Amino acid sequence: MMETAYNIGMMETVYNIGMMETAYNIGMMETVYNIGMMETVYNIGMMETVYNIGMMETAYNIGMMETVYNIGMMEMAYNIGMMETAYNIEMMETAYNIGMMETAYNIGMMETAYTNQNVNCLHILAS
Repeated sequence: MMETAYNIGMMETVYNIGMMETAYNIGMMETVYNIGMMETVYNIGMMETVYNIGMMETAYNIGMMETVYNIGMMEMAYNIGMMETAYNIEMMETAYNIGMMETAYNIGMMETAYTNQNVNCLHILAS
């Protein structure tokens, strides 16, 4: 009976050691799982960081395009202004040329009047 009791005690001891090893192994697996979870969280954080950096770059690039667009708008406005200036200069030249023609016409009128006066004088002298 004592041997039986001893053997039962040995089996219980073996069982208990087995239980502890099982518990240890479960603990190890939980540790590995937790480490894996932390790595996953870290990797998700990294992806979010990369995403956010990408967003900032996108925003920067959009800003650059808007800047280029605005510079283009200013150049366009400048060019339109230049065309308007050229148009206005052309208008002034046209007005000047019309003025010159009017002056020439007026000079011609005066010459005509002068000639008519001379003709009148000749008529008077001839009579």
